Amino acid sequence: LTGYTPEKAIAYFDALENRLRALPGVEAVSIVSNPPLGNRWTVVKTTIDGRAADIHYNNIDPSFFETMRIPLLLGRTLARGDAQAAVISESLAHLRWPSENPLGKQLEMGSDKATVVGVVGSARLVSPEDSDAVEVYRLADAAIMPSMVALVRTSGDAERMVPMATSVARSLDPKLFPEVQ
Repeated sequence: LTGYTPEKAIAYFDALENRLRALPGVEAVSIVSNPPLGNRWTVVKTTIDGRAADIHYNNIDPSFFETMRIPLLLGRTLARGDAQAAVISESLAHLRWPSENPLGKQLEMGSDKATVVGVVGSARLVSPEDSDAVEVYRLADAAIMPSMVALVRTSGDAERMVPMATSVARSLDPKLFPEVQ
């Protein structure tokens, strides 16, 4: 959000992910628009079978589910180039298609439409207290890249990773002051 163009943000995150993955103790890295418990969320208000529903919408990269250890239950996860695809939470699949296989179904959220290619475990990443929370995941497109956040899963003490992650992020662009939590 510091004036990066989408292209510059893509290059920054590609370099950041590669350098973070090379750090000792890093198990997985991905980028996301709404990080877990990160005080950022995108909610699409809709109705499903006459019932109001809040769909938590998250832009991700293909390695997100591995990084977050969210299990794939049906179908597949997203891959580069899946511009019209979506992965949904098990809770959304049960709400929207209670007795049907959701794979291949069209998911409409306002003017946005996507084909369901996978179902993952319900994670409630941004609203853990909301037992009715349902999620949809889409690949981040270039336009949203400047607002993305990097996630790092470590094998050891995450607090020890903070100075290293900060140093890596700053080495790529000294004008940035990354917030590492």
